Amino acid sequence: MLGGHGFRLPTEAEWEYACRAPKDPGSATKYPFGSDESDLASYAWFGEDLTDGKTHPVGQKKPNRWGLYDMQSNVFEWCQDVYSEVSYKFSRDTDPFGPTADGASSRVFQGGC
Repeated sequence: MLGGHGFRLPTEAEWEYACRAPKDPGSATKYPFGSDESDLASYAWFGEDLTDGKTHPVGQKKPNRWGLYDMQSNVFEWCQDVYSEVSYKFSRDTDPFGPTADGASSRVFQGGC
């Protein structure tokens, strides 16, 4: 389902996969940089960093393993999917594509702000 210029937003599953940036297709860690929460400040804006209510220029923190910056913080990002509490219950296990609809009022947001 491509948009008018041959592009579309990522699905929620695609966004999650890109954010996690696994070393191997079957591997998973708690965070894209590993499982040690003490490293989070090197990769994401949170807590006191966000009290000013402003976004930060991209690339001031470390990228994930795939070279993507600010996937876990800074701003929310829209996904192609429309939010549904039960969409994954009825979707396929590999490359699930959630429900879609016109408009943005109920789109899935990922990232953080």
